[in-house]
Amino acid sequence: MSPFQVMYGYLPPHLGFSSHATTYVAEVETDLKHRDIVIDLLKDALHKSQERMKFFANQKRTDKTFSVGDKVYLKLQPYRQTFVALRRNLKLAAKYYGPFTLKQHIGTTHIPSPALPVLDTDGQFLVIHAAALDSRTILPNGFSVPQILIQ
Repeated sequence: MSPFQVMYGYLPPHLGFSSHATTYVAEVETDLKHRDIVIDLLKDALHKSQERMKFFANQKRTDKTFSVGDKVYLKLQPYRQTFVALRRNLKLAAKYYGPFTLKQHIGTTHIPSPALPVLDTDGQFLVIHAAALDSRTILPNGFSVPQILIQ
């Protein structure tokens, strides 16, 4: 049962038929015209809302250019921070890591990968490492946690 049907006790009106349909009933004709006016108003309001959200979102965005040797901070997603540092509470984890020195400038724009990443049988991303450079074991709260430095 849809939320509309729960609220009003009947099925929502069907708006799928064309507004250019001809009918001999005057009441149906006025309802079709009223429906077209309402749909146009809704589309206009949605477009204005999208433009307003885009305007305010773009006020905080700036284009940045970096050159080789510049120091930069990296922002990581919360679910990926566990690879950088073990945290008991992600709310208190650092948002930015670094500073890191920029070694090479590849290009000005980011081109998304045309292929989706490969997943293993558990649904996790399959990551192929170039080499394991170093390893160690830490003991947080009495549990041994192996850590490996991957290239």
